[in-house]
Amino acid sequence: MGIQTPFHEGELAVQARAGETAIAARNGRIIQDSLPPSAFGFIGQQRLVVLSTVDRHDRPWVSLVSGHPGFLQATDESTMILDFDQAWLHAGDPLWTNLQHGHRFGMLLIEFSTRRRFRVNGTAQLGQSEIRLRVREAFGNCPKYIQRREATGDLEIPGSIGETRTGEELHPEQQELIRAADTLFVGSLSPVGNADASHRGGQPGFVQVLDSRTLRIPDYPGNGMFQTFGNLELHPGAGILFPSFAGEPQLQLIGEAGVRWDLGDPTGLTGGTQRFWDFHVEGVVETPIPSGEGWEFLDYSPFNPR
Repeated sequence: MGIQTPFHEGELAVQARAGETAIAARNGRIIQDSLPPSAFGFIGQQRLVVLSTVDRHDRPWVSLVSGHPGFLQATDESTMILDFDQAWLHAGDPLWTNLQHGHRFGMLLIEFSTRRRFRVNGTAQLGQSEIRLRVREAFGNCPKYIQRREATGDLEIPGSIGETRTGEELHPEQQELIRAADTLFVGSLSPVGNADASHRGGQPGFVQVLDSRTLRIPDYPGNGMFQTFGNLELHPGAGILFPSFAGEPQLQLIGEAGVRWDLGDPTGLTGGTQRFWDFHVEGVVETPIPSGEGWEFLDYSPFNPR
């Protein structure tokens, strides 16, 4: 069923500043406190899931779990099971440690080929070979800014793979990966600590690398609810993940983010909103990915500012 008051004070403040309070109130009716039965099939056919989890310093990390269709299943309207016997996540990923001492998660299910996406948040319990996910909020998102890709090949779930590479700033090769990216995922926290995972996309180059520790990202027109920006209004800690689509390493970043309302946009980088957000890097994890499954690029979103 719907949630009577779906927005916290940070979201309400950002909605008001952007002049989208009425739009947010209308769109907020889609936020439910359980999974709709219509989502069960979509959940079960996914080959990847994006998860935001929280470390002991209250920083959100974004992780991407890949698997065979069926590795994630909704067992009822309040529960999902993620089976790691059918999925893969690097042994060095922060998710493992995060869920040992905390239980908050944000989830994004995204199907690139159809541009469908679905968001969930709640609590998670890490077991021997599975994660049991209890739903607190669930809702669908629009297809804007998703680049269409088709999964190719079959994921080979390895027993082990190369080591992660860590640092406190972006080295030149990592900066080039980011400049070429057309997709990222962002994790944030609400004022009561609920985790959230969201998607951002655009033409390659939409993420600006200002220096080895600073990124600038345009904010395009959306659904007016401003969940990520509302969280950042009250809790600037954030995480970013740049996924791998063509064998390049995956990048996970943690740091602090803030919305820039004061920059202006004379060249139209924001699609008319004149909003950006800056991300200040405090930590980097670079991870190799397993072979097998790849992604064939089909086309860019027609909504991307050009």
